[in-house]
Amino acid sequence: MKAVSALLFACALLIPFTAAQARLGETQEQIQERYGKPVSVNKPAAVALHRWNDYYIRVEYRDGRAVLLGYRRRDKQPMTEQETNAALARHAGASEWLAKPPAPGFRKWRSADGARQARYSTVNGLLTFAPRSSAES
Repeated sequence: MKAVSALLFACALLIPFTAAQARLGETQEQIQERYGKPVSVNKPAAVALHRWNDYYIRVEYRDGRAVLLGYRRRDKQPMTEQETNAALARHAGASEWLAKPPAPGFRKWRSADGARQARYSTVNGLLTFAPRSSAES
């Protein structure tokens, strides 16, 4: 019974994170509808920072669309494996994530369709999603 309760509790913790995540390519309006107004905006750099539940969400825009998304826990603790996996699943789309060899201080993935990349910094706990550039292997 304790194991079932612990599993249900762990799943409940992940629901807020998996239920509302910004998507690459979304407009500023779509992201603000999801998270509300940003807590800070750097207009010259086209970057907005949102505070949502237990996370900060950093969004970089180009031509009014999200081109980079970053998630970090507000308490500055590392993201758990479950949180990371939930975020990857939410951003998988029709493609799965393939782990790349880790680099010092980072875990990396690329989508099987080659369209997106993800990177988690073990130094600062920031999980980022971005389109995969054609220059990368």
